[in-house]
Amino acid sequence: MTVARNPLLPGCYPDPTICRVGEDYYLACSTFEYFPGLPVFHSRDLVSWGQIGHVVDRPGQLDLDGIASSGGLYAPTLRHHDGVFWLVCTLVDQGDDARGGNCLMTATDPAGPWSDPVWLDAGGIDPSIFFDDDGRVWMHGTRSAREPAWHDQTEVWVRELDPETRQLVGPEHVIWNGALKDVVWAEGPHLYKVDGTYYLLSAEGGTEFHHAVSVARADSVTGPYVGNKGNPILTHRHLGRGSDVIGVGHADLVQAADGSWWAVLLGMRPYGGYHYNLGRETFLVPVAWEDGWPVIAPGVGRVPAEVEVPFAGPARPGVAQGGASGIVRPDDLRWTLLRRSAAEFASARGDGWDLTMRPTTLSEPGAPAFLGVRQQHKEVDVRATVRAALAAGEDVGLAVRQSENDHVRVFVTGADGEKGRRVVAVHRQGGVETTLGELSLAGGAQERVTLTVSARGQDYSLLAGAADDEPVSVASIVTGHDLQECLSTCNDAEQSPCTKMYRVPSEEALIARLLHDTPGGTDGTVTPDLGQRAEAAVAALPGHLHGARPSAVPSAGHVCFATRRRGMADASARRYRERHVDCGAGARGSRAVRAGTGDPVVRRVRGRMAGRARPQAPHPPALPTAARLTPAACVCRAATRRRHPRPSAVVARWSRRATPDDACARLRALADHLHDGGR
Repeated sequence: MTVARNPLLPGCYPDPTICRVGEDYYLACSTFEYFPGLPVFHSRDLVSWGQIGHVVDRPGQLDLDGIASSGGLYAPTLRHHDGVFWLVCTLVDQGDDARGGNCLMTATDPAGPWSDPVWLDAGGIDPSIFFDDDGRVWMHGTRSAREPAWHDQTEVWVRELDPETRQLVGPEHVIWNGALKDVVWAEGPHLYKVDGTYYLLSAEGGTEFHHAVSVARADSVTGPYVGNKGNPILTHRHLGRGSDVIGVGHADLVQAADGSWWAVLLGMRPYGGYHYNLGRETFLVPVAWEDGWPVIAPGVGRVPAEVEVPFAGPARPGVAQGGASGIVRPDDLRWTLLRRSAAEFASARGDGWDLTMRPTTLSEPGAPAFLGVRQQHKEVDVRATVRAALAAGEDVGLAVRQSENDHVRVFVTGADGEKGRRVVAVHRQGGVETTLGELSLAGGAQERVTLTVSARGQDYSLLAGAADDEPVSVASIVTGHDLQECLSTCNDAEQSPCTKMYRVPSEEALIARLLHDTPGGTDGTVTPDLGQRAEAAVAALPGHLHGARPSAVPSAGHVCFATRRRGMADASARRYRERHVDCGAGARGSRAVRAGTGDPVVRRVRGRMAGRARPQAPHPPALPTAARLTPAACVCRAATRRRHPRPSAVVARWSRRATPDDACARLRALADHLHDGGR
């Protein structure tokens, strides 16, 4: 008896789909805007999985250019029939409704190569494909209800597919609207035939806390379908937000060679509060059949931490299952990029990479020089050793990325005027960038620099060291507890936008309370003359903000190795509507790039990257709150996140590169401004 440990695939591996061919199992996941797209995994026993390739893996196969986070490749379905693997998927561009749609790709080898996409005349998302035993093939998917009875009501349609022409034929049938009245987003449908009866498995409730799995059955593939009286047959929403796994759903069934049934599905593991930085992950659960209905996780009714698989041999987890530490070599299939192939800006050398400087930044939906791996562990050290002769305006470094608008970077920057080579840490939140810390570097321009992102739960430390020096802290980020959210945007598609806002008092009330509680305070009235009381209030401000509760949930993150040239691209020329996906991690919850460097000056950056899942060295001592975030920065950052008239007017008055020496004057000016009503 071998035990499978959940999650089966930790990190940003959402929307799993599975099929069996003989004794072999194959699984694929969503990747959204990342490239290569749609990773394919192989197993002989459902316990040990290894990645064998990607469905979208070559230039020109599918265009992801300009697709922002929350767009890209959604919810694939993988099936095998008569020696051919079939995969259907949706390409979504939330900035252009006319772009993309549902498509079909095929291969005789699941490792590839896969065909170019065949676009289907079908709207909506989450397509699936079913091969009936009479030789007919049926496409089905989800779309917004044509005549909705409630908000966000969807409908599941089914229509025949001609396998020769790869075109939809015959009439369309709407077969499902969800198991419960007022349910939102009945989606991710899959059809099966068991003992002569057709079964429709569907997710509903939205890909977040209320996610659930429901089932219906019919005597004909086109219906009518009758729902299970026990629907939903799996959900964790009744367990509360403190559950170890939340948001379970989007299941796909497979029958093993021994006749047993199993399901793969997605879920999230919150930690350090209601934050699931690792994104939507893939889980395995057993399935039994009782009274003609599937029962998921029988006797337990929830996703277990461990699953016994009777027919499995000794467990040999693949690197994608999170058990490997050490250098991530260039030939490792875990590498992921943004929108285009690495061949356009990177070349392998030994166990590292040479990167070509590019003008595109992480803050725009283009093709930056980005090489990333999914964060798969709550505690992990990721290190990159870089060597580059950088000019002014160029940088190379590490980033923790959630989206264009939310990421953290720690990078080496070229000398600029009197400033020598430096390491800078920057947090971009909601499209606004704040410098968290800087560190001057000794040594020559081409000496090696080691950059580190060290995660301990919700605490992220950014460190750097020249040559063989011991790394020192550049900045620390406490994503779940401070104003800073390293991974702060929801990663779930098809749900309403989250509010990336912390529930903190208005600055008027906060400053008044601080002045009242600090030496020299009087009655707490805000006046222009603050003097020493303002300085004391500034020193106390981080501690007050430290207890703020976040009202947004975090999502999948990618740690990346990237270069860029600043000041050469106008990100403001492009604006895209933003919804929730995994990058991710991503994770929300995996995405691609454009031909040519766009930069007449080609510079090479030498570096290698290593991840350590179980670090042996002790975690660097935590910095005090005031050291993690300077008081002046607290004031300015608080001003950007308050619900107050014209917050942009406040932000415009202060530099985000404030020093502690400026704190008293800045708080005094802020108090004056707010005292006057923000005019």
